[in-house]
Amino acid sequence: MPNKSLLLSCLFSAFCLMLFAAEPISNYKGGLNKKGNEISFQTTTGKWLIQVCTPDMFRIKFRASGNFDLPEKWMVVNYNWNETGIKIAETKTQLTIKTSKLQMVVNKQPFKISVLDQNGKFLSSDATSKVKNANESKNANEIKNATEIKNDTITVTKTMQTDEHVFGFGERMDFIDQRSKNIKLNVGRGKGLPHIIGAYNVLDANYCPVPFFMSTKGYAIFLHSATATSWDMGSTESNTYTMSSGGKELDYYFIYGPDFPHMLDLYTNLTGKSPNALPSSVFKNFAPRSATLLTPCFHHHSTAAVSKKLTNSPGLFFSG
Repeated sequence: MPNKSLLLSCLFSAFCLMLFAAEPISNYKGGLNKKGNEISFQTTTGKWLIQVCTPDMFRIKFRASGNFDLPEKWMVVNYNWNETGIKIAETKTQLTIKTSKLQMVVNKQPFKISVLDQNGKFLSSDATSKVKNANESKNANEIKNATEIKNDTITVTKTMQTDEHVFGFGERMDFIDQRSKNIKLNVGRGKGLPHIIGAYNVLDANYCPVPFFMSTKGYAIFLHSATATSWDMGSTESNTYTMSSGGKELDYYFIYGPDFPHMLDLYTNLTGKSPNALPSSVFKNFAPRSATLLTPCFHHHSTAAVSKKLTNSPGLFFSG
């Protein structure tokens, strides 16, 4: 009779393998439907909705189950887009959605979204990484879903090109180029009391986090989420980046430039534009305490002294 301890150990191991089994691989399932400028379909892990906002901007949404969230008015001000010319082609292996500016190629098995420009130049792609299975031989590999939901957090993994650099994420006090950085977007002053560069770690401070970045490869991404978000921009794996947000729904916009001014124009068409450019004099009242690096701290002086200082410095203003 087999040793009871050994038998129990085997049963427990089998239970653990079942409990922590790999997430089912996402494959295209069907149900393709086009309604105006919206294309919807099903995969084995949930439902997808692609909205063609303009020829150079897509909105991509995913849910494992349930209805998509209703529109909100705080982050996005424009949800109504005119129908644009869309061409859809389907084969056994892929689905292609074309506009006059972009091509979105949906690989069916495994499910993966790639975006190219109208001439076929590669811009961006989901990363369905191959991960070694520790229980099999060294040559055995397992496909990893590009979009995963775990513990009320949804994460998307995309490819990072060798010479790609990224800029954005709102007000930052650490780096301009965020390639190879780990970024947490949430309002706060940073932790670490006391810190070598001040009472708080100003490099982690976030007064105006914006889940939006622009890539030197000619595209931008806006993650439409009101939750705190995390971005691994090639820190863990140099050839991929991830974006994570709370909740069970993925919602992001893919914006094509290829230049930065055009990306920003499309982004502000989506989120709202300032009515008019304000003169620099308006911003003088925003001189913060950090102005002490260059001038005496304004709030320690009388109103007359501050007024005189600003009057004698017509071009002086500090915005952050």
